[in-house]
Amino acid sequence: MRVRRSPLPAWSWKLSLLLVLTPAAMPQMANGIFITSVPDIPFTAISELESTYIKPDGTSVTGKATRAIARDSKGRIFKEGRRLEPITESVPSLLILVDIYDPRTKTYTFLYPPFRTFWKGTLERPPLLIADEYFYGWPTRDGMPAYRLAKEEDLGTQTIDGMTVRGVRETQEVIDESGKKIVTTGEYWYSDDLHMNLVATINGPDKSILTVRVTQVERTEPDATIFEIPSNYKRTETPIPRPLSDLKDGIGQ
Repeated sequence: MRVRRSPLPAWSWKLSLLLVLTPAAMPQMANGIFITSVPDIPFTAISELESTYIKPDGTSVTGKATRAIARDSKGRIFKEGRRLEPITESVPSLLILVDIYDPRTKTYTFLYPPFRTFWKGTLERPPLLIADEYFYGWPTRDGMPAYRLAKEEDLGTQTIDGMTVRGVRETQEVIDESGKKIVTTGEYWYSDDLHMNLVATINGPDKSILTVRVTQVERTEPDATIFEIPSNYKRTETPIPRPLSDLKDGIGQ
């Protein structure tokens, strides 16, 4: 069974999740479930992410982030990007980015609340270095991630929050620059009704674990104001106006 996940190449979607597990990506933004730009299926929800990775000294570090996500009847997508914070913290994680996409015009808008700036541009596909596609030093060959799918297993169906989902377990192989094979296993539970995954769990090398869950789903039209640029934000000419490393005190910083 092939679970439909996104219009991007398979390696792009999977690596966008995998890279959150690496120490280089941990201080940055917490990734989440890919949302397809399907019209007439509006919703609002919460994406809950928990990520654990093993540091070079052998200690385990676990971070969490909770962000709002939404899609309106026009197929527009709204996603918050939040920094991973220690699992022991009770305060909300820092809001780094708001990602807005309009499929009718192929326009991306990125709001940066810490700096009160925004970038807006028209792209043919989701960008590879922002939003859900962070490629922080993943092994490449000839400029492309060295990835191939090794195995796929049908997990059947189950019900999550009243919605039927189809499951698949995938065993993935990545060949790094030295030729070493790295094996990662992921489980994905896909809702045909919402056209997106509701749960994704990835067990990576060195006991790294990433789990993303979509919760508190409301099948209602989101507030239209979330797709607007705040009047006090200034436009920047580059997608990432300042290094995210300027934001201190996150996981791994």
